[in-house]
Amino acid sequence: MPFRLLIAALLLSACMLAKADKDEFTLNLNEVDMRVMIDTVADITGKNFIVDPHVTGKVTVVTAKPMRASQIYEIFLSILKVHGFAAVADGNIVKIVQNVNAKQELNQPGKYAGTDELLTKVIQVHHVDAVQLEQILLPLMPQHAFMSAFPDSNVIILSDTLGNVNRLAQMIGQIDQQGNLKIDVIKLERADAEEVTKTLTALLASKNTGKAGAFIPALVADGRTNSILVSGDPASRAQVRALANDLDHPVADTGDTEVIYLHYALAKDLVETLTGAQQKTKGDINATKTETTTPKDFDVRADEATNALVITADAEKMRSMKAVIQQLDIRRAQVHIEAIIAEINYNKDQKIGVDWNTGKQNGVVGNVNTSGNKTTSLSDFITSAGKGLSVGYFIGGELQALLTAFAEDNNVNILSTPSLVTLDNEEANILVGQNIGIKTGSFTTNTSGSSNPFTTLQRQDVGIKLIVTPQINEGNAIKLKVKQEVSSVDTTTADSENGVTINKREIDTSVLVDDSKILILGGLMQDDVEDTITKVPLLGDIPYLGRLFQYSNTAVKKKNLMVFIRTKILRDQESSSLISNSKYNDIRVREEQMGKKGVFLMPQEHGPVLPKLAPTFPRPYTSPSLQK
Repeated sequence: MPFRLLIAALLLSACMLAKADKDEFTLNLNEVDMRVMIDTVADITGKNFIVDPHVTGKVTVVTAKPMRASQIYEIFLSILKVHGFAAVADGNIVKIVQNVNAKQELNQPGKYAGTDELLTKVIQVHHVDAVQLEQILLPLMPQHAFMSAFPDSNVIILSDTLGNVNRLAQMIGQIDQQGNLKIDVIKLERADAEEVTKTLTALLASKNTGKAGAFIPALVADGRTNSILVSGDPASRAQVRALANDLDHPVADTGDTEVIYLHYALAKDLVETLTGAQQKTKGDINATKTETTTPKDFDVRADEATNALVITADAEKMRSMKAVIQQLDIRRAQVHIEAIIAEINYNKDQKIGVDWNTGKQNGVVGNVNTSGNKTTSLSDFITSAGKGLSVGYFIGGELQALLTAFAEDNNVNILSTPSLVTLDNEEANILVGQNIGIKTGSFTTNTSGSSNPFTTLQRQDVGIKLIVTPQINEGNAIKLKVKQEVSSVDTTTADSENGVTINKREIDTSVLVDDSKILILGGLMQDDVEDTITKVPLLGDIPYLGRLFQYSNTAVKKKNLMVFIRTKILRDQESSSLISNSKYNDIRVREEQMGKKGVFLMPQEHGPVLPKLAPTFPRPYTSPSLQK
C-alpha cells in the first residue's frame, strides 16, 4: 500500500471511526478509496477479505448513530452492490469480486450475513414443471443473477443476493402446490369404457384448444372393471361424469356380434380356450343339466382366412372375452439355440519287427513269423511293402528275412455348430446328414431253382440331429428339453456281408440355462494306450539280440468330445434382425472371399454371392383394425 494511502487509513481509524460502545461503531467516510473501506470493515467484523484487482473506486458513507458489527457488514454489502461488486463467503474467507463473476462461486451465508450477500441455492420442485417455472420467474431476476432449471431431477438453481434468493424461494414455494386435482372413478354399466374414453378425449381436446395442459382433464379407461379414471379440477371432473352418464346407455338394434382381428395368436386355437373359460364361469348352477338342455348364451367361431374371431354374446360376456383375448393375443418370444460339438481325436501307431523264413530244405521248413503277415515271395513282399519301411533278404527268389518298421499319426479336429430358432414352448428339430440304406436281408434262389435275387434295406438318418423345446421362465432363464445326436458310418468296418457299423453319440436331457450363456450338456474324455509284443520263445528273450525275433506294436488313442449349448432370447424384431443379419453377413463375406479368385479356367466367371441387406428391415404390415 502506498505511504499516502497508509497515512489516510490510519487517520480514518483514529478520527473517523468512533467507538460509541463496547460492540458498536460509527462510520464517517467521505470519498475514501474502496480498499480503505474494506480494511476498515475487516477490523470491525474480524473477517478475512480477498479483493479482486478490479475492485476500485471511491466510497462515501455516513452513519448517524452507532451500529453493531453485523449492521456495519450489511451496509458494507450494500455499498459493494451499488458499485457492482459482491462478497462471496468461502469458509473463513470472503472474496470481493465483480457481480458478473460472483454467480460462479457456490457459497453458503456465513456470520454477519446480510440480504446483499451472494448466495447459490438449489430448490427442489415437487408439483409443477421446473422448466415452466423458470420461464415465469426469469423476468424477475436482475441482469447479473443466474437461474437454471434441470428437468431430469426437476430442480431450479438460483444465484443472486441472499435477499433476492429468499424472495424467489418463497415465490416458488407458493406456486409449487399440489392444487385441487383429484381422481374420480366412473363405473359404466352398459357402454364400453374404452369407446366412451375415446369420445370424451376427442371432445375435450377440441373444446380446450389453446388452454394449458393443467386445465384439461386426463381420462384413462380400465377395461377390466369397465370404468373411466378422471383426473382434474372439480368442475372438469363433474363435467366428465355427467357426459359419461349420458353416454352409458345401450344402443338399440345394433346386435351383439363383433369381429375381433388377432395380431399374433391363431383364431382356431383361441376358440376352444374362450369356450371353455366362459362355460366354467357359469358355476354349479347348470351342473345338473345335460349338454343338450344347457342354454348357450354366447357363440365363438374362427375365420381362418382373416385370422379373426366372430363372437356373439351379451355386453358383460363380450367384455370378459375381450379381456381374455387381449392377454392371450401377444407377441411370443423366440429362442435362438446353438449347439457346439467339439471333438478332438489323436491316434498314434508304431510297429517294428523281423520275420524269418528258411524255405524248404530236405523236407524241413523253417519259418519265424511274428508280425502275422505271411511273406515268402517277391509278390508278397511288394504287396506288404506299401507303408513304412520294409527291407527283405532274398535267395533264389525266396524271401529269407523281412524287416518292417511303420509309424502312423492321425489327428482329427471336428467342430459342428447346428443352430435353429423356435417359438417359446414349441418343439423344433434340425437334421444335417444323409439317409443311408442298411442291409437287413437278402435272397438268391427259390425252391424251384429259378434265380430271382433281392436285398432288403432299411433307411436311416445319419448325421447331426438337434431336437429342442425351450421354455422361457421368469427373468432370463430358459428351460430346455434337448436331444442331441451325432452319428456317422464307420467305413473301416463296412463290408457287403455284415453291413455297416454306425458310430452314434446321443444326449437326451433337460437343463436350465441363462440368456446368452453357454452350458455344457455332456462329453467324453478317453485315453487308450495299447502295447503289444509278439516274439519267439527263448530267442525273443535274449538281451539285444532278441529284437531280431520280436514284433512290437504300440498304439495310443485319445478322444475328447464335448457338447455345449448356447441360447439367446429374441423378444422383439430388433433382436431377431440383429442375429439374422450377423449370420447372413458372415456367409456373404465368405462367398465374396471365394469369388475373388474367380472360376478355374473361366476367369471371367464368378461364384454366386448373396445380395446386400437393406439398412433396416421394414416393419410387418398391420391392418387398420389391429391399430385401434
